[in-house]
Amino acid sequence: MTLTVTIQGIDTMRIALRQGLTSAVEELSQSTLAALVAATPIKSGRARSGWQAKTGKDTFTVENKVPYIQRLENNWSKQTRGKGIVGPALNQVKGKFK
Repeated sequence: MTLTVTIQGIDTMRIALRQGLTSAVEELSQSTLAALVAATPIKSGRARSGWQAKTGKDTFTVENKVPYIQRLENNWSKQTRGKGIVGPALNQVKGKFK
């Protein structure tokens, strides 16, 4: 006796999975950027507006080239409450995607 199961529409499912994955990665990327911006202390707004996102083939990079961004990350501003910028931002994003 043989039991056969045939699944049709594999290509359609593959396309849907890719689209869903692409959408999820884009949402994660935008959420990360938004969380970093929100966690950045604001005095003049220069550091907040300095965040830039770049998407590569297999990478997503967020960077800030403001000369004093590392000092802000290292709690130079009282606004970070001793927690920096990146840690709280990533914790927020992790909580959103659990």
